[in-house]
Amino acid sequence: MTSPLPARCFDRGLAIDLIFRGEGPEFGDLFLITGDEHPSFPPKSRLFAKLSDLGFEQIDDFFGIRSDSARGDDVAVWLIPVIDDEEAFHEPGPFDAIRLTFDALRHPEDRAELFITAILRLARSLPVAAFDVARYRSVPEAELEAHVRRDIHDIHAHWHSRDIECGSAAAMRL
Repeated sequence: MTSPLPARCFDRGLAIDLIFRGEGPEFGDLFLITGDEHPSFPPKSRLFAKLSDLGFEQIDDFFGIRSDSARGDDVAVWLIPVIDDEEAFHEPGPFDAIRLTFDALRHPEDRAELFITAILRLARSLPVAAFDVARYRSVPEAELEAHVRRDIHDIHAHWHSRDIECGSAAAMRL
């Protein structure tokens, strides 16, 4: 049984680390998720190229899937390189993990599918193990989808019980 969702997740969102088995990718490898090669960081592996249809683009130091409407926050899903359990800024890699984050409060409920799809595709396509950052525990791949859906549902239910619609102007002000 999954432990209760930590309170900080209700207003800060969810984070799942996908921890690489063996040596992780470098920046040039990871950049392929955008559908392009980075001119200064040639890839050593093409693993991320097959995931470019997820819609990630480089946004500042990280990667994100932009929202497709004005409702909610402008970036729906963040993908952040991780070294030694810390988000890696301006690092060439190799990376130990990638962190996917989604703030369910700041997005309409249907936008959660972008996060779920990204996590599942990445987890099934890469040599990784999933890790729930808030609970500090591994999540077996067979349980990953149900685990993430349950957490998103719990966040939505929490805010609905307070008459706050996720992704609304009221939610954005919190």
